[in-house]
Amino acid sequence: MTLNWKPTDDIFELKKIDCELLRSKHIKLEKIIDTRNVDMKELIGANKENPARSLQVTTKSDVVDFIHSNLVKVFKEMYLDFDNQNADYSLTGEIKEFYAEENPGYAGSLTMQMTLKKANKIVWTGLITGSSKRTGRSYSLDNYMETLSDAIMDFAKQFAENKSLYEKLK
Repeated sequence: MTLNWKPTDDIFELKKIDCELLRSKHIKLEKIIDTRNVDMKELIGANKENPARSLQVTTKSDVVDFIHSNLVKVFKEMYLDFDNQNADYSLTGEIKEFYAEENPGYAGSLTMQMTLKKANKIVWTGLITGSSKRTGRSYSLDNYMETLSDAIMDFAKQFAENKSLYEKLK
């Protein structure tokens, strides 16, 4: 399956988040690395409605690129320029989980260990999880894409509202 950006969550809700402090800092979302199990990097979901027969959902798409490009897109929608070439801060992430499970509804999550540096010195680090839940037709590739896309949107929200990050940036 090819990863396709297909959010159902309303971006307007993310624009309401007060992230003025983040806007005032010049941050670039640098590299994201995939630290999930090497043998399972293509696995992005499963249908577990039938306990006797789990159906896997896999992709040949570049998961890192999909997450990175869509996070930058969502942050831009939130008026955060995380693609700034002249940034004062660099933000990196390690993907711990990117997965959607159907049993019987859809539940998706994106968990990453995020690190913010200024002049190569760690300013903040935190584990952030974005999640999503939805219902839909069984074993629907569209529903998997919507669930994973909404998890990325929620991840951006959780990051932008992270109190420990704000404490370090003050």
